[in-house]
Amino acid sequence: MKEVFIKYNPYKVETEITINGNPPKENSALNVKGRRLQEWIEDLPQILRNEENSNEFKLTFHGTIPDHEDVLSVIKSSSDVKFEYNNIPPKEKIAEKIGLLDDIFHDILNGPFNELNDDAMKHAFELAMTSDFEVNVVATMSAGKSTLINALLGRKLMPSKQEACTAVITKIRDNDTSQYSAVVYDKNNNEIERQNNVTLDIMGRLNNNPDVSTIKIEGDIPFVTNGDVTLVLVDTPGPNNSRDPAHHETTHGMLAKSSKTLVLYILNAGQLSVNDDNTLLNTVANSMKIGGKQSKDRFLFVINKLDEYRQGEDSIESALQKTRSYLEDKGIENPNIYPAAALPALDIIRFISKDNAMSEDDIDEMEMKVKKFNRNEEFHFDSSKYITLPPSVRGEINNVLEKAKKEGDKYREALVHTGIVPLEKAIDLYVSKYARTAKIKNVVATFEKKLEETRSFENLKENIAGNKEEQEKVRCQIDEVEKKLADGKNAQKYKDEVNKVDMTKPVSELKRKSMQEAVKRITKASEEVSEKKLSKTDVDNYCHSFERLTRDIETEMKEGLGDKITEMVNDTTEKLIAIYREKLASLSAEHDVGSITINPLELVGADFSGMENPEILYEKYKETYKEETGSHKEKNPERKGFFGFFKIWKPWKVNVIDYEDREAVDGSKFADSYFGTFREHIEKLCDGTEKYAKEVTESVKRSFEEKFSELDSILAKKLEELKAYTGSAENLKALLAETEKRLQWLTDIQSRIAAVLDI
Repeated sequence: MKEVFIKYNPYKVETEITINGNPPKENSALNVKGRRLQEWIEDLPQILRNEENSNEFKLTFHGTIPDHEDVLSVIKSSSDVKFEYNNIPPKEKIAEKIGLLDDIFHDILNGPFNELNDDAMKHAFELAMTSDFEVNVVATMSAGKSTLINALLGRKLMPSKQEACTAVITKIRDNDTSQYSAVVYDKNNNEIERQNNVTLDIMGRLNNNPDVSTIKIEGDIPFVTNGDVTLVLVDTPGPNNSRDPAHHETTHGMLAKSSKTLVLYILNAGQLSVNDDNTLLNTVANSMKIGGKQSKDRFLFVINKLDEYRQGEDSIESALQKTRSYLEDKGIENPNIYPAAALPALDIIRFISKDNAMSEDDIDEMEMKVKKFNRNEEFHFDSSKYITLPPSVRGEINNVLEKAKKEGDKYREALVHTGIVPLEKAIDLYVSKYARTAKIKNVVATFEKKLEETRSFENLKENIAGNKEEQEKVRCQIDEVEKKLADGKNAQKYKDEVNKVDMTKPVSELKRKSMQEAVKRITKASEEVSEKKLSKTDVDNYCHSFERLTRDIETEMKEGLGDKITEMVNDTTEKLIAIYREKLASLSAEHDVGSITINPLELVGADFSGMENPEILYEKYKETYKEETGSHKEKNPERKGFFGFFKIWKPWKVNVIDYEDREAVDGSKFADSYFGTFREHIEKLCDGTEKYAKEVTESVKRSFEEKFSELDSILAKKLEELKAYTGSAENLKALLAETEKRLQWLTDIQSRIAAVLDI
């Protein structure tokens, strides 16, 4: 039996694999350098079978507990390949590492290097340490989304109605305080109101206010602690709410991208196959095909309102299987399904917390549900026959359940059975598996390169000070680099190269293709009615159908054009960095430099490399970028004209109803009237996007010119500092002693970081 060893470090995203002590062959699919475990682990049994020509293996895994459980899940579900399994646990828990890194960074800021205590580095570290983790809650009408959020909060905060009542984006950020505060914004992101004590009535009023677009709340999310990762619950408007079309785009954009956000997709088991679910789930299916297991893990499908099923008449298992088949028909394979009863869970939590607002009828209803959940195994939504959970999570849930039974606490026992507790544990598992490990990686990245560059600079000083024969050559090198750096001709040549950069052509090409596709879809929809005579009911139905179509077309166009602009910005960034690299390379001395080389690029390497990090780039330039986008999307008069199109549509719809004494409306005229304004709008949208792409290119170029000017100043300062190490012998002795002391400090810090990153 062949022995397979896998060591996976999620903090470094490094994998070590051996088979019988030897690494995989060069062409092996097990060469997974730089890939997360979850991206390839599901293929492990088949890869081993194909490459090793065997069906039995002894597998040893060394890694974190969440990763170990993913490996264990894969090998247990393998029917063709059999495994003997052994696990080597990590030396520390994930949360402990966050604390250790915080201590290290504090020591870095108070260390002997002023350059390691600058504002940019502090900001990057703070960003990595305090970044929020969003859990987006998505549902179509009547799925019980607001009630589920209230159950997770343990209080009635979000307004809940039978119709699609969520018309704003609400973000609830955990800060462990019992009183909820809120800041309210309009669609232009202008603050319009503040509330220090948010209640259900206030939320209802805000939700009904057409001027409100976003509400940002801070308060307690009980099932998490505000520790190393701050959770944010995001209540997202459903696709069938058209008060703010931008929200439609936000929802689809969040689903479409294989991002860091977790998505709770709530379905009503009794109302599957509605059009809006179809559209959203198609987007989900496409997202889950990218990024391996993590993309699948980030979608939790909550099947709500199962407590309304009648025992003996309806089957919970049948409902879940029906939902699973429905999702699989959409291309969503092996969905993470969680049965739930949000309303009873909320009532139980309110009763336990002694909510005085509960009526006697509410309490009576809750008591009946408690009996139903505790007495009937079919309504144990935490059961392993309904949901699959890793052993550690299953153990935590069983402990909660056993404690409740032991103490005779029928309410907490029923709460587990409602499915809310397993859902909370699943959310926490995802955060531990992905958000916390990614956070550690990002935190280290904020100072790792800077430390290494600082070490290289100190080593260079030491080499210069200790090599008297080379000091004159070093000074000549420095003089030559300084001369080139100050040369106006070189500077103008660089500026000319920057001015030539234009990456907007792909945006123009996508604009053309997007228009062609949009016109094709509009034409197809128009042809469907062009030969028809439409009744009042027909017109009303087609209006709703066409509105969905135009909204989907616009959303897809904006996503496509937005992605292309992001790609263009990245391409522009890469081109500008390449030009500046060439400039730095051209500054190097051309004559015989001896054994010690002054490399301008290495001297500013860490400051320079930060510009290649997309997250740091985004944070540094996001205000400028956001202002530009807002001006185009929200304040451009022609953009307002499109929203005016939707406002005009409603009176126009009423005018159609005035034809009630006529037998029919000509379908061709109806379609031309409906789509005419929309065609004009998407043409303006595409033209505006193309113009905006050019503006963004220029903005990025100017921003990078400013940054490169800063780097020139840093380079000049370091060159001047190196000159001191080519001076008198008496001065060099003191400088060398100080350098050795600083190098030892760096060694200690880097050793501590390496220990934290080890598993």
